[in-house]
Amino acid sequence: MLDGSPHAEAMIDPSVQLAQTFAGELTLVRVVERLAPIWLPLPGVAPVPDSDAMPHRQLEATRYLHEVANRLRVRGVPVRTAVEIAPDPVSGITEFATRERMDVIALATHGHGGPVRFLLGSVADKLVRSATLPLLVWRPRLREKAQDPVMALNAMQVSGTW
Repeated sequence: MLDGSPHAEAMIDPSVQLAQTFAGELTLVRVVERLAPIWLPLPGVAPVPDSDAMPHRQLEATRYLHEVANRLRVRGVPVRTAVEIAPDPVSGITEFATRERMDVIALATHGHGGPVRFLLGSVADKLVRSATLPLLVWRPRLREKAQDPVMALNAMQVSGTW
């Protein structure tokens, strides 16, 4: 599952290795979430349905996936792409994987715990709890994470420089 972030893209190489080990094909999926209508309770202001923005969001997701897929095809990786429309990433991933009879779901995790996971939620955590397929969950170590305030805070706590 790719959300467009470098963190999620770090999962591509381990996924390619797994697919090549079993002579499989890689499917890159991006979930475009259905949003609730935006409405301000003001006189003369009508709700703005998500359907107005949905074609643009789908096109953006499709372009992104094609760009990533083309980089993989140059490397000789058999790959296909899919944009899934769903109310949330977890249901989109599980419904797509079930419908398309995927063998494994691969995704990156930030590895947040405690209050951060509580506040932000965790797609990986929810998938671990609900998926009926095997999962490959990867916690990449990226250089730009050093700039992430949560990671810097965790590093300070672990190293005792708090």
